[in-house]
Amino acid sequence: MFQRLDLVRLANGSEMIVTDIKRTRPANPYVGVKPRGNGRQYKFGPKHGPEKIGTVDESHPALIALSARTGGVSPQMKALLESLFDAVEAGDLEKAAGLAPLCRSYL
Repeated sequence: MFQRLDLVRLANGSEMIVTDIKRTRPANPYVGVKPRGNGRQYKFGPKHGPEKIGTVDESHPALIALSARTGGVSPQMKALLESLFDAVEAGDLEKAAGLAPLCRSYL
């Protein structure tokens, strides 16, 4: 059994971050997102040969993207947007240019 925020590698070589476990679906009980994905969710289960390779923090970009995709704005995304707005207001265009692509990638 895996837990939420576990990083797993499937038999086909792809990696997933477990975001939810639905015990009512025995064939595919896990829901996950790709670490470098845009927040799209995938179902997988024991037949996909998952093995745990680590864990991730709640502030992982893929989880922020999932939050933005599902309608909620995570605290991490809110902090990122506040940093972007602060940089723009302060006239720090170099910092703003670095933060803007990160913000766009979560939309």
